[in-house]
Amino acid sequence: MLPKETGITKSQRAAAKGEAATSMMLEDFAQVLHSARLLEYALDFYCRLLHQNKPSNKAFWVEVKTPIHFTDKWRRPIDREIIEFWLIQTSPVFIIICDLVNNNFYWISVEDNRNIWSKKLQKNLKTISIKVDKSHVIKKGDQNINFIKKIEQDIIRLNAQIGIPQFISKGRGGPSGYIHGYIPILKLSDNARKSIGGTIRFGFNYLVYDSLLRNNLQKAYKLCKILTVFDTSHYDHFYLMARICRQLKLYNEARTYYDIAIKMCKEDPNWDKNRVDGIPYISEIISEIEKEKASLPNNQE
Repeated sequence: MLPKETGITKSQRAAAKGEAATSMMLEDFAQVLHSARLLEYALDFYCRLLHQNKPSNKAFWVEVKTPIHFTDKWRRPIDREIIEFWLIQTSPVFIIICDLVNNNFYWISVEDNRNIWSKKLQKNLKTISIKVDKSHVIKKGDQNINFIKKIEQDIIRLNAQIGIPQFISKGRGGPSGYIHGYIPILKLSDNARKSIGGTIRFGFNYLVYDSLLRNNLQKAYKLCKILTVFDTSHYDHFYLMARICRQLKLYNEARTYYDIAIKMCKEDPNWDKNRVDGIPYISEIISEIEKEKASLPNNQE
């Protein structure tokens, strides 16, 4: 039986060397910010891609794994809590496997594994295995165009996942300062589609209330009407639209939107089940809307 290691272990020394070597590789194309050692958890570096030798706003996280014995079939079980932690980050995460013996560095994209890992987490697995793909390699110097493109792609994909549509700028053109660029064409996941829909919904709400605060009722009317067409699953758009119509003295139209809001509330079986302190019961909301509707003038101007 081998004696138990004391002091600084081989694995700790390998980890320190791996992190230092990986940092040097990344610094060829990124600004690398190191975590405080005592506060480090599941992520070693926060990085920003360089653009014209300056840090850009394109950020990513790196976790370094440095096996003492590396083989082509290397894989490692990762605790579910760490996988969950990687999946909730707002910048993409890359696990970099450092092969110190051969001075090779391989990357694993969390975004590439998001759907698979999320499904495994639903099965209450305690660990999830990660494995190396030797075609995903980081090279020395300026030979990392493909890896940089991958980082940029994962930033776009993750932004979509959390509901942030992204415009890719290609610079300004001419004296007018017109911005040239494009919107990435993506096949969205269910979560991304839901998140972006939520962002649009909240964005429209901001614009509607901004118009109301500026006393621009006509603009608020137009924006809120679009919102009621775009998102038919929330009563509050229709309630707000009824109130705007009321201010514009469009009383018949206001009645229509009040009725839609009341109907949606009556058909919601989960409101009271999910209600928290400080939020009214659905019956109270319905009563409030009905009172407002009843107080409308009978004439239509």
